[in-house]
Amino acid sequence: MVPCPRTNEVGNSTGDDYAGAIQVVQRAAQVGRFVANASTAGSTCPPSNTHGCYQLTYTVSRVR
Repeated sequence: MVPCPRTNEVGNSTGDDYAGAIQVVQRAAQVGRFVANASTAGSTCPPSNTHGCYQLTYTVSRVR
Protein backbone atom coordinates (compact mmCIF):
# COMPACT_ATOMS: atom_id res chain seq x y z
CA MET A 1 0.00 0.00 0.00
CA VAL A 2 1.43 3.34 -1.02
CA PRO A 3 1.32 5.92 1.78
CA CYS A 4 -0.28 9.34 1.40
CA PRO A 5 2.79 11.41 2.20
CA ARG A 6 2.61 14.60 4.22
CA THR A 7 6.01 15.42 2.81
CA ASN A 8 7.36 15.29 -0.73
CA GLU A 9 9.40 12.19 0.00
CA VAL A 10 7.81 8.75 0.29
CA GLY A 11 9.59 6.65 2.90
CA ASN A 12 10.27 9.53 5.27
CA SER A 13 9.08 7.89 8.51
CA THR A 14 8.77 11.21 10.33
CA GLY A 15 6.56 12.75 7.66
CA ASP A 16 4.58 9.99 5.98
CA ASP A 17 1.05 9.15 6.98
CA TYR A 18 0.45 5.89 8.80
CA ALA A 19 -2.80 4.29 7.65
CA GLY A 20 -2.94 1.75 10.49
CA ALA A 21 -2.42 -1.99 10.49
CA ILE A 22 -4.51 -5.14 10.21
CA GLN A 23 -3.86 -8.22 12.31
CA VAL A 24 -6.05 -11.27 11.79
CA VAL A 25 -6.07 -14.44 13.88
CA GLN A 26 -7.77 -17.16 11.88
CA ARG A 27 -8.89 -20.52 13.22
CA ALA A 28 -7.86 -23.47 11.07
CA ALA A 29 -11.47 -24.60 10.59
CA GLN A 30 -12.74 -21.21 9.37
CA VAL A 31 -13.19 -21.02 5.61
CA GLY A 32 -14.98 -18.43 3.53
CA ARG A 33 -14.80 -14.77 2.66
CA PHE A 34 -13.68 -12.36 5.40
CA VAL A 35 -13.37 -8.60 5.72
CA ALA A 36 -11.11 -6.77 8.18
CA ASN A 37 -10.81 -3.04 8.79
CA ALA A 38 -7.52 -1.31 9.52
CA SER A 39 -6.92 -0.27 13.10
CA THR A 40 -7.09 3.43 13.85
CA ALA A 41 -4.75 3.04 16.86
CA GLY A 42 -1.64 5.11 16.22
CA SER A 43 -2.70 5.92 12.66
CA THR A 44 -2.95 9.32 11.03
CA CYS A 45 -6.35 8.34 9.65
CA PRO A 46 -8.91 11.15 10.11
CA PRO A 47 -11.32 10.64 13.04
CA SER A 48 -14.23 10.68 10.55
CA ASN A 49 -13.01 7.28 9.24
CA THR A 50 -14.28 5.30 12.21
CA HIS A 51 -13.57 1.96 10.49
CA GLY A 52 -9.99 2.84 9.51
CA CYS A 53 -8.45 4.13 6.31
CA TYR A 54 -8.63 0.88 4.39
CA GLN A 55 -10.22 -2.55 4.40
CA LEU A 56 -8.83 -5.98 3.53
CA THR A 57 -11.10 -8.58 1.92
CA TYR A 58 -9.70 -12.11 1.70
CA THR A 59 -10.86 -15.67 1.12
CA VAL A 60 -9.76 -18.79 2.95
CA SER A 61 -10.42 -22.14 1.28
CA ARG A 62 -9.58 -25.72 2.06
CA VAL A 63 -7.06 -27.35 -0.29
CA ARG A 64 -7.06 -31.13 -0.46
